[in-house]
Amino acid sequence: MEKVLCQIGVAPDFMRPASLPDNTLMFIHRRIADGDIYFVSNRSKRPEKFDARFRVKGKAPEVWRADSATIRRASYRIDGDHTVVPMTMAAEGSLFVVFRHGTTAANRSVADEPIRVIGDIDGAWDVGFQPGRRRTCVNHPGEPRLPERTPCTGHQVLLRYRDLQQDDRGTRSRT
Repeated sequence: MEKVLCQIGVAPDFMRPASLPDNTLMFIHRRIADGDIYFVSNRSKRPEKFDARFRVKGKAPEVWRADSATIRRASYRIDGDHTVVPMTMAAEGSLFVVFRHGTTAANRSVADEPIRVIGDIDGAWDVGFQPGRRRTCVNHPGEPRLPERTPCTGHQVLLRYRDLQQDDRGTRSRT
């Protein structure tokens, strides 16, 4: 498909450096009323630092990180019909690059945010839930205790959440 689009003059929507294997970075692009949203995922088990090329011009990029609930202006430069954004991604990390604010600037440089450690988990840790939520933990009775700091998927902990709300008649319903 990519070859055919190039033959008819349609540039790639997202380009990664040729030095990265095809399956390292994955993306999904959605257009919204006032711009474009790209979800970019690093499938590598190592951090990656690279210049990403997006088929967008005239809009300044922001980087939205769901894991830290942050939205930050991003550095960029315009190169023809593309916006080039220098990116640093954590191993197996993901983020959103959002273009929604118009700009006429050919480039912008934004200082990297320093990493601020707010705490560290050494050894085993407990998984807790918000009061008022019921849940069942298939592999662990009670509140699960994970033996070390690793992603939950590595422990095969299967959790099910049920939010129950009481309506004005006193009837409980699932949301």
